[in-house]
Amino acid sequence: MEQKIQLLEISMAELKKDLSFIKDSLSDNKAEHKEIIDKMDTFINSCDKKYAPYSLYEIFIWSVRIVAGALILGVLALIGRVYLHLY
Repeated sequence: MEQKIQLLEISMAELKKDLSFIKDSLSDNKAEHKEIIDKMDTFINSCDKKYAPYSLYEIFIWSVRIVAGALILGVLALIGRVYLHLY
């Protein structure tokens, strides 16, 4: 019985060491993660300024809206013709 208690104490001490190691590495990972996110944000911001001006983005969005609107009107006109038999 005494030996089992000693083994249990040893196992618990090892578990405590492992848990402290995990906590330390987790805090290190959080710091590294923040550095990586900051680098990604910097890269994305520089790419936005270099490759995609905001006015070009607005032109693209309006073009998509116009094309989508034309397609919707075409489909509605087709449905209306079929429904009202206006060939």
